[in-house]
Amino acid sequence: MVILTLTAYYPASQADSIMDDINFFIDDPLMTDANGLQRIWFHPLDHNNVWPYLPMTRTTFWLERQIWGLNLQVTHWINILIHLSSALLLWQILQNLKIRGAWWVGMLFALHPIYVQSVAWIAERKNVLAAIFYLLCLWAYLHFDQKKNWRWYWLTLLLFLCALFSKTSTIMLPAIMIFCRFWMKRSWKRTDLVILASYFLIAAGIGFIRIQFELRYFGAANPLLSLDLSQRFLIAGHVPFFYLSKLAFPYPLVFTYSKWNIDPSQFSMALPLISVVLTAGFLLLKFHSWGRPLFLGLGAFLAALFPVLGFFNNAWTQFSYVADHWVHLPSIPILILGTLAMFWVSDRLIKNKRAAIHYIPIFAGGSLVAIMSGLTWNQSALYENHKTLWNATLHHNPESWVAYLELGRESLQAENLQEALRYFEETLKRQESSNAYLNRAVTYFHLQQYDQAIADNNRALQIQPKFAGAYHNRGFIYAHLKRYQIAIMDYNEALKHNPRFTNAYYNRGNAYMLLKQPLKAIEDYKTALKFKPDYIKVHHNLGLAYLQLKRYEDAIQNFNQAIRFDPEYPEAYHNRGIANFYLKQYEQALQDYEQALLIKPNYPKVYNNRAFLYLQANRNDKACQDWKRACQLGSCQFYHNFQQQKICP
Repeated sequence: MVILTLTAYYPASQADSIMDDINFFIDDPLMTDANGLQRIWFHPLDHNNVWPYLPMTRTTFWLERQIWGLNLQVTHWINILIHLSSALLLWQILQNLKIRGAWWVGMLFALHPIYVQSVAWIAERKNVLAAIFYLLCLWAYLHFDQKKNWRWYWLTLLLFLCALFSKTSTIMLPAIMIFCRFWMKRSWKRTDLVILASYFLIAAGIGFIRIQFELRYFGAANPLLSLDLSQRFLIAGHVPFFYLSKLAFPYPLVFTYSKWNIDPSQFSMALPLISVVLTAGFLLLKFHSWGRPLFLGLGAFLAALFPVLGFFNNAWTQFSYVADHWVHLPSIPILILGTLAMFWVSDRLIKNKRAAIHYIPIFAGGSLVAIMSGLTWNQSALYENHKTLWNATLHHNPESWVAYLELGRESLQAENLQEALRYFEETLKRQESSNAYLNRAVTYFHLQQYDQAIADNNRALQIQPKFAGAYHNRGFIYAHLKRYQIAIMDYNEALKHNPRFTNAYYNRGNAYMLLKQPLKAIEDYKTALKFKPDYIKVHHNLGLAYLQLKRYEDAIQNFNQAIRFDPEYPEAYHNRGIANFYLKQYEQALQDYEQALLIKPNYPKVYNNRAFLYLQANRNDKACQDWKRACQLGSCQFYHNFQQQKICP
């Protein structure tokens, strides 16, 4: 199991980052903050525009960055090893439950390709981490249920909280505990009900917090997700059958599946839901005979799926109502039932008198492992980079608007503007997405087509009136057009809808600076630094604001901070040199100017300001050399002025 799993997932260890990995891990400012751990746990809204409250997952990322730095191979290997550990642990738990074929279930869990999305996608560390805490909690609960040792109970509570703080969908674990008790035919006492109630109370509390996070901060209130109750029930009927089909026949597995058109007026749409209800009723009637394992297995499957059946909004459902990573833990009961079915068939084949028939189960089992390993290898290889993954998605789902959107973002980042424009237009043909309009607006801005850029931001706001990003983006365009008052109004709207929007504070501060209002700029820059203490440009511009107010010591402190975070920042050295010059600290000013020129030799402003420093020291020859050099770089004002004054030849 270990060798095959590590081999099958090897391509995933070489994978690049995708989608949310940049915000969730690579550019998360807390990952490099020495006090990041405390802020992750006790200040969940600070320094955070993307994370729900999942402090356990973020803690593992933080620890990883402290030990290895930013190393994506290490990150991927950690995900793989956690997944492998979960498979081994599952094997042991099922042995404890006396489920036949426990090792086979563990092997299927380790190698089934439907889990690749959870393992290869860095941001889904929450899935694999939640799985191991979920299984450890179940293991501890089984020990507690057998021995009634209260130390095991407190351990289960701790592990349950760890699972919830890794991923909130583990709230259904108490329901799985109930199914396990029925599987083991345990008798029920009042204390058992009280204990289970304690788990449900914790789950309800954490679940409520997560829903509030999703609605207020993470896109669950998006108009694209508005559905009536009848549609939600119809989706809930379709989802289990979709996952059952993918577990049985895992090809093709697509990063984003087609989004179903749910029409309550069509009776056929209700057939899956009716089938679920009738099957549950029939198995319940046969519960005391052959229907018992099927009822418990399918019941546990549906219970674990409940958070993603479509009754609750989350950001992903704007793309699709299903996703491979949503079935990570709910799939386990189906793997158990599938394995039991394999053994049932195997037993009947072995009873056959023909010896050759006896080898069929061995051949079938070996073939299954080989096929699963190969599919997992191939699926892992799709995560090599953005283009590979999204092109594969479009191959199987040509209507995946998010694939076009992500390919457009990558082209925009690479400054392939015309290609980015084509991708965003393909996105908008398929979905009137506020994000697509926003990104096309950015593309138009870089193409200097400002009217089109403003129009696209307006369209984004028509779709999503509280879209802080669109207000910020439109404000940035107005600021570029020197319409600073209008820009500030848009930045105000952005901050009204997202009070933690760091860039909005930064850019509003810049607008105030250009309006010669440094005190207001300072207030904005300081607020931005509360959310992102290592924001280099904010430290630098805060220094400029203090420089404008002639508060030179304060300016130097902020230029020092900018240089601390980026020792190769020539503008910070240059402006610190100016502050030192006004403080008559000429030696330090000279050192700053020279360091700026060492980093950026063709920097005319530095030559001009160093020339004034030389002039102050009566070294006119050197001053004239610097002014002449600045003139050669396109800044001739001072050189010509001092030529007219006969100071320079």
